[in-house]
Amino acid sequence: MNKIFKILLFLVIIIIVGTVLFGKKSEPTKPTTPQPDSLTDPPKSYLKSRTTDTPLRTLADKKNLYVGAAVIAPLVMTEYGGCNKEPLYCQTLGREYNMVVAENAMKFDTIHPKRGAYDFSQADAIVSFAQTHNMKVRGHALVTNGKAPPNGQVPAWVVNGGFTGEQLRDILHDHINTVVSHFKNNFPGTVVEWDVVNEASQGLGVWEQIGTIDQVTEMAFNWAREADPSAKLYYNDDYGSEDYYNDKFKWVYNFVVSLKKKGVPIDGVGLQSHFQLPDAPKSVFDFTKAPSLSSLEAVLTQYANANLEVKFTELDVRLNDNTTASLNAQADVYGTVMTACLHISSCKGVLTWGFTDKYSWIPLFFQDLGHALPFDFNYNPKSSYFAMQNALKTP
Repeated sequence: MNKIFKILLFLVIIIIVGTVLFGKKSEPTKPTTPQPDSLTDPPKSYLKSRTTDTPLRTLADKKNLYVGAAVIAPLVMTEYGGCNKEPLYCQTLGREYNMVVAENAMKFDTIHPKRGAYDFSQADAIVSFAQTHNMKVRGHALVTNGKAPPNGQVPAWVVNGGFTGEQLRDILHDHINTVVSHFKNNFPGTVVEWDVVNEASQGLGVWEQIGTIDQVTEMAFNWAREADPSAKLYYNDDYGSEDYYNDKFKWVYNFVVSLKKKGVPIDGVGLQSHFQLPDAPKSVFDFTKAPSLSSLEAVLTQYANANLEVKFTELDVRLNDNTTASLNAQADVYGTVMTACLHISSCKGVLTWGFTDKYSWIPLFFQDLGHALPFDFNYNPKSSYFAMQNALKTP
């Protein structure tokens, strides 16, 4: 998920959480929590007769499955009082999920802002939270689209530094080795997998001065394997990669399988799964329609046959209204994704891109769209939460 809106998202999120977390310090301040004027909090009637007394993680553990969410680092940074000032965020996250992934804290521009200088403070806070709450962590992501902000998340010192291909190769090798080794050595057994390359289908920008997309991907996976032989290594991609009938799935499948046949140490594929109801025009993004259960299962089966595991890595379902009918339709998508994952052994987990609508990226970048996640603005579970819960309860 490295399009322009993700870059803007990181900047806006820092502003959003600033006042809550930083008080009157010099850090950014927080405006009113973003929420489109046309949307209101969901009705509470649909919550009747349903409880969270059996958290998702408890049910997922019984299925040997990961259920997770993306995390905004400042909201769990102890030194800024994150969990003290936004306790429901931390309480809900720790109660419900057995895996977390950083939204932006492990990306190149955040963790490696200057040549030879690394800043692990945000990423370490997330991994420390995970350790405290007996969670595992997905590292996201080592190689992205190779563009500087606002179009990417590789810092300008890399993109505009005038480096030769050989120098860029050394920079990327050092980055992957340093980052992966840091978490392996300082948090043993916690960061269990990495999105090594993210969205290569869109090109790799400055990194293509090193070699072709295939060559850079092969190098990156080999370097990551050297840095942590025990970590699972994933390729992650976006819109349409989840749908058996979409050309994006075919591209990703052929790309990954061809590399694996060459001996590249790819263990799995991440399917981002950003959907919209009603279906968006293709002009908005390449593909936003939620695939059918049969389509999802066909994708998972194809990867299983190629000896590759899969996770749904960034699931959300944005809505253009918050009626009960829309919330129930959204719940059908969440339930279908979880059901598909449970049906096919190659699927090892379902992660959502955030978990509460209070801190979702969707309203910030899609006019009149929102309510994309399993918990509402007040951390109440929505129909989507119970759809996942019911799927996990199915024998």
